[in-house]
Amino acid sequence: MDWLRSINAVELSQAADRVYLRHRPSQGPLYDWKPVLDGDLIPDYPTKLLQAGLFVDVPVIAGATTHESLSSEESPWDVALHRQWPFLEHDDIESLRKAYTERSLGYKEAGGDGIFRSANLVFGKAFSKVWLYRYNQATSGATEVHHSADNWHMFKGTRTGSNGTVVFDSFNKSEAAFAEELIAYWLSFVEMGDPNSSKLDRSPQWPEYGPSNQRLCLEAAKDDESGSGSKVEKYSDEEKALHLLWVQLVDRTQS
Repeated sequence: MDWLRSINAVELSQAADRVYLRHRPSQGPLYDWKPVLDGDLIPDYPTKLLQAGLFVDVPVIAGATTHESLSSEESPWDVALHRQWPFLEHDDIESLRKAYTERSLGYKEAGGDGIFRSANLVFGKAFSKVWLYRYNQATSGATEVHHSADNWHMFKGTRTGSNGTVVFDSFNKSEAAFAEELIAYWLSFVEMGDPNSSKLDRSPQWPEYGPSNQRLCLEAAKDDESGSGSKVEKYSDEEKALHLLWVQLVDRTQS
């Protein structure tokens, strides 16, 4: 650890990127930044530790974007899921394929649940005070709400570029108002452990998940308005059933 602390953070990050790019084509995601069970610092997979209550129970905000997904490349189910989770077995993938295709959903939606959205179920059950959200506001020019879309509004028009650079796109009236709303929720949470403590007057009350079984759908008002488009919605039983399939595969997804 002393040696790692002596290395420039940018150099360390760039070295990790080089390793990632060198090995990912042949080794899949095994070189991603995933937990390594060392029996000391990380004694088990995070999902299992949360389920066992082996964590500090603090207030938490958790959520994901509406269209979190795997790569946009078209692939068969087994190829797409094995690329991300090489330890999934044939029967695992068939069970997932059946459950999702019965609901007219594909492997991209399944992958988005496996990587991101299924964590909502784990966090919602584990923590005493948790606020869940679905982020439903696309970035400028986009038609879907993909991974990290929230960065654009959270940082008032900037999006991440390569090697720590940023890309700036200005807001229209409703996007600017939404950024203010989003930032107010998060600052309230940082200050008081509750996103409602200093929220904007126009913003809806964000219900705790535990007592309500609800989450907040975060989005801008329509037609260039400066009000709030965010609304409370249910975290549906159908979503939970799909997310549970992924949670039960923790030993093979290593999540």
